[in-house]
Amino acid sequence: MGVGAVADVAVLEQGKIGDGRSGMAQAEIDWEGSFVNNFLEEESRERALFLLRSPKKRRDFFQKVQPIADYRIDVPRKEALAIEEILKRYGAKDNCYAISWDSTLDKKIVSLAEGLEHGYRAWETFLIFTEKLVLWLPDSGMHYPETIILFRGKLTQKDRE
Repeated sequence: MGVGAVADVAVLEQGKIGDGRSGMAQAEIDWEGSFVNNFLEEESRERALFLLRSPKKRRDFFQKVQPIADYRIDVPRKEALAIEEILKRYGAKDNCYAISWDSTLDKKIVSLAEGLEHGYRAWETFLIFTEKLVLWLPDSGMHYPETIILFRGKLTQKDRE
């Protein structure tokens, strides 16, 4: 096990990623499965999980996935500069799990700052903060805004301000 792997396990054990379940050990969470089940259409979930779990086909996931539009919040470019603050209002913690085209970021627990830095440079990245909060940084060649929040929850009026 390399040094990076030890650090990842330590972050998981310290519980630095919020999962919305008190007392639940972070290492027990299947972040990719949770993402697929919460944000993809039911008919595409099995295929998406197969692609994510297949080392040879993992990158195909990015071409086939389309998160449910009902949970999508497009962040205008001018507001994307304040994305860390926006994510905190939605409940983001300091660390996140990455699903990324960039193999140096993919399948890792990273800080929010590192996830954003690498994610904006990668072709496509999903940063998973909780089971209900994901930041999607799509491939800039696609016809989507550069920054999309996927959120399944409710914000209080205070959170919206």
